[in-house]
Amino acid sequence: MDVLVTGGTISLEYNISKKSLISTDSHIHKMIKNSNIALDITIRYICLLDSNDLITNNDIMDKLKTECIKSPTKHIIILTGTDKMTEIGNEIMNLNLDKTIILTGSMVPYSVHSIIEDAVFNFGCAVGFVQTLPSNTYIVMNGKYWIADKCKKDFEKNIFIGK
Repeated sequence: MDVLVTGGTISLEYNISKKSLISTDSHIHKMIKNSNIALDITIRYICLLDSNDLITNNDIMDKLKTECIKSPTKHIIILTGTDKMTEIGNEIMNLNLDKTIILTGSMVPYSVHSIIEDAVFNFGCAVGFVQTLPSNTYIVMNGKYWIADKCKKDFEKNIFIGK
């Protein structure tokens, strides 16, 4: 299984001195270790960008697509921001790969997970779904999955819903 890290809220950390959230590194290694996941997982860092910046950066989107194409596995999880997650998912889905690709992320940074624990929950759901769903590109958030073009983010409720 490959995990492709592109950034988003899941990778943010609270910088006390600046009193702001900054993207420094993904917490994926810690999440895998603390969850005791017993799978062979390769982590590849594409970037650490907000999804609003990722979707408009053609070079990095091309790099993400290339990694999906080149991946030797049929099971890929992409960690990304939630604002443009469905748009990124649609771009990946248009590749028509014979792979199960899951996009997931979180509404709250993993680094402040004592407030809400959606980062680990969403990642855990993605690990389960990527192994069981047929080839396609999916969004996995809030304990549910959708084909990438069949959902959207409800910005008022801060959840994903079907279209």
